[in-house]
Amino acid sequence: MKINLGISAYYHDSAAALAIDGDIVSAAHEERFSRIKHDKSFPFQSISFCLEKNNISINELDSITFYEDIELKSKRIKSTIVKNFPSNLPIALNYFSDLFSGRIITKKKLHNDLLDLGLERKLLDKIVHMGEHHRSHAASTFYLSPFNKATVVVMDGVGEWDTTSIWIGDGTSLNKISSIKFPHSIGLLYSTFTSFLGFKVNSGEYKVMGLAPYGEPLFHELIMENLIDGFIFEDFKLNMNFFSFDRSFKMFNKNFENLFNCKQRLPETPLLKVHMDIAASIQSVCNHLTEKVVEYAVKTTGIKNIALSGGVALNCVSNSNILKQDWCDSLWVQPASGDAGGSIGCALSSYYLNKDLKNKRKSKDFSCYLGPEYNNEQIENKLIEHEAVFKKMQFQKLLEIISKELSSGKVVGWFQGSAEFGPRALGNRSIIADPRIETMQKDLNLKIKFRESFRPFAPAVLSEMSDEYFKKQKTDSPFMLLVTEVKNKIELPAVTHLDGSARLQTVKKSENKVFHSLLSEFYRQTGCPVLINTSFNVRNEPMVLKPSDAYRCFMATNMDVLVVGDYILYKEDQPLSNVSRYYDNYEMD
Repeated sequence: MKINLGISAYYHDSAAALAIDGDIVSAAHEERFSRIKHDKSFPFQSISFCLEKNNISINELDSITFYEDIELKSKRIKSTIVKNFPSNLPIALNYFSDLFSGRIITKKKLHNDLLDLGLERKLLDKIVHMGEHHRSHAASTFYLSPFNKATVVVMDGVGEWDTTSIWIGDGTSLNKISSIKFPHSIGLLYSTFTSFLGFKVNSGEYKVMGLAPYGEPLFHELIMENLIDGFIFEDFKLNMNFFSFDRSFKMFNKNFENLFNCKQRLPETPLLKVHMDIAASIQSVCNHLTEKVVEYAVKTTGIKNIALSGGVALNCVSNSNILKQDWCDSLWVQPASGDAGGSIGCALSSYYLNKDLKNKRKSKDFSCYLGPEYNNEQIENKLIEHEAVFKKMQFQKLLEIISKELSSGKVVGWFQGSAEFGPRALGNRSIIADPRIETMQKDLNLKIKFRESFRPFAPAVLSEMSDEYFKKQKTDSPFMLLVTEVKNKIELPAVTHLDGSARLQTVKKSENKVFHSLLSEFYRQTGCPVLINTSFNVRNEPMVLKPSDAYRCFMATNMDVLVVGDYILYKEDQPLSNVSRYYDNYEMD
């Protein structure tokens, strides 16, 4: 038996994943434990969960792999500082301040954190390895894809030096054939617009994607002609006269603002028509660039099965555009395509790159349900601890009651089984509602999620009935990574975006029996096999992980009903002291 631990940490979205003989058996985001959104700290709690869940000591591991090469990344940062000096003086001063204060990430820091976890010092050089950022992304998608051979494309902001890379996956081998280097990056291009539109880089990119349908791509040609010097893979370049992310704390400069005759939008200020048009334009450009990159990759490899990863692969609109092309036979996207998913990839890389083993590819379907789960006894104890009022139900009766409550317009917090790994709630840590109610999209955004009213919600549909409600695609969409056209927009107003599309989750019984059963019961009662499915959290908070998190979030919002395991809770039954305690001062421990 070979046991491989993968770790991503220190930059954003820290996580850990454990593979046993090439199967990912556990994985978790540190933010879910710490309750710090996009937590970048070393994932002590995530690692401890993975090991304890599988009854493994850290000293029994065959390898511990960090998702990128710390020293190579440091060289890139230092060389970029030197290249741009003295125009980047604030960046340089900040770097040296971090260097002298010990805040710079080093291999020694990684080793010390592992020693704090209990790793024996004698094992440091034997089992601890540096990965490669884009290899970790590539491995995370190819080795878990259904393909024995695939064109693998990674697109993100930047790893060590690569910003886009093309790989050939064949059996257990994964070989890079071409790449684009920093600072020329599709991911950083999109993130620049994210910042310009007043959203947070590395977390607000999906807001730009959601805003895009409200505008028109009036600036598409302006962007292509001014911000991009070459858009064929071999000569893709950003015009750095408009960007400053390589020499400043700001992503863009005055030239950028002057190009659009528009100042940067400040966070929380009104969204104007020009902001919507800019969002539509960069989304259109992103669609175009990713299509050209992947088409080039397919023509280079000759393989029409495509596996994607990296932060850009979380752009479900661009993914769907790729899937439509005649040079794409099939598409698989790593559901945790951001840096957190790198922990999965480096764990798998360590397994498959072991030359002493004749490893064969695993064939079973990948499941995102890799995090902690809680039994009824644990749930009940926590609810009692919070002085909650609850009732335990027989499962089928619970489904019947919840389906009835949903159809009457109630909003339900739904907490079941193992927590999802990745940025999407897929039916285990979800807020659910009836998509047929026209006002539900606005009500969920403003009263439950406390976020921008334009943000769309995803429909979860019984996989076997998906084609009746949504335009048929070449593949299922179990991870909410594809958009498709809604056939009957009048019937499903709360999940139909302005352009008539929806970010779809298809649910199979074999993938999530409990959520499939709920959808089936809702269909039996209403004739509609679709529910709104959004992550169980509020704005700027991580998705809930524990029963305590779920209860606090339930009490701090206008949710009507909470289901945790076999237990049902109604808001009106809860003690008034709990309502004021959590609603007025929302805290998560």
